Amino acid sequence: MGPVRFRPIMRPGVDPASAPNKPPLPPLAYDLRHEHGLKIERNVAIPLRDGTRIYADLYRPEGAAGEADLPLLLAWGPYGKHALSNQVFWPRSGVNPEWLSPLTPFEGPDPVHWCPRGYAVAVVDPRGAWQSEGDFHHNGLEEAEDCFDAIGWLAAQPWSNGKVGMTGASAMGITSNLAAMSGAPHLTAAYVTVSHGSSYNYSGYPGGIFLKNLLDQLFCLGN
Repeated sequence: MGPVRFRPIMRPGVDPASAPNKPPLPPLAYDLRHEHGLKIERNVAIPLRDGTRIYADLYRPEGAAGEADLPLLLAWGPYGKHALSNQVFWPRSGVNPEWLSPLTPFEGPDPVHWCPRGYAVAVVDPRGAWQSEGDFHHNGLEEAEDCFDAIGWLAAQPWSNGKVGMTGASAMGITSNLAAMSGAPHLTAAYVTVSHGSSYNYSGYPGGIFLKNLLDQLFCLGN
């Protein structure tokens, strides 16, 4: 018997270009650039099983080192791949901004640190968030299946060695747990921080009480 599906209760989204407290949303067009010794591909379309396309920024080492046998670090969260840590930063986090390069995604891995060490880095905007297509499903079966599909697509790229690890804090850690539960065969490791075991009990209805303000913030992230 397959997983039980429930029809989610949806609400209208917002224009992602007008989301408050975020840097300006860049154009959706594919963009290739070379910075900090890295090959950077922005707005790479990843197809999902239902034809929906989500968008990722990919970082690889420059030159021949970035063309084969690379394990991948995947950061997947609703914050926006364009929200870099030099633009959105919590001063009370205890993290010195000088430790991070200008390419570090919010709560994600720093490509300038990892790519010279033989890794690729992907930062994904999930379904329905920002400029990715579809309706936003934060946590749950839909997002787990999307992680499964995206991990398989990334692992099949010619520069990949077929191994994907997930990392990140908060929502990125929660999604890492979802991806692990999806059974994605190419997900070989996950470093999960600041996560929880149940989105229902700890985010949506802590103590059985509906937490409206948090969910309102989440629904301001996508289209």
